[in-house]
Amino acid sequence: MPKKKLPQTIEECNAELERTEKQLQQYENRNKILNRKLSVEKRKPYLFLSG
Repeated sequence: MPKKKLPQTIEECNAELERTEKQLQQYENRNKILNRKLSVEKRKPYLFLSG
């Protein structure tokens, strides 16, 4: 995989920083959602069928 070109100007650097921060926020939000779903799954009662 080729390396990404490094920003050459302050504007490019700031734009890249903003994109990276947005991506990080998306990952953090996704992590929160998944953790919430996981905790709900853990609380679900298990059904034991006796025969």
